[in-house]
Amino acid sequence: MERMNCHLGELKFAGGDSMSFEGYGAVFGNVDAHGDVIEPGAFANYLAGVKSGANQWPAMLLQHGGMGITAADMTPIGVWTQLSEDARGLYAHGRLMPEVAKAREVHALMRAGALDGLSIGFRTVKG
Repeated sequence: MERMNCHLGELKFAGGDSMSFEGYGAVFGNVDAHGDVIEPGAFANYLAGVKSGANQWPAMLLQHGGMGITAADMTPIGVWTQLSEDARGLYAHGRLMPEVAKAREVHALMRAGALDGLSIGFRTVKG
């Protein structure tokens, strides 16, 4: 699995006590730390499969599920409510789950500006 880190230049929160946020999980044309570049259309087939029910929604995991791959690493901290491609990249809207302690910690860190990026895990079709 490849990992793509993307600065959240436009991290936005919903009003009130909502733990919803939005930003870009990938920006097209950006060269990441490994020299990878994601092109427009890279997620189109997968997203079409999600809409048709052929593919599952990806899990929202803290740090892609960590590096140790323990049960705690693989516990979701929220859900994605929208994923779509636009001219800029892979737009993501998600909601952290207030019932999950780690999600509350992440929410506090996001609001404080300590966490300012999304990172997605993906498998390339062609390298």
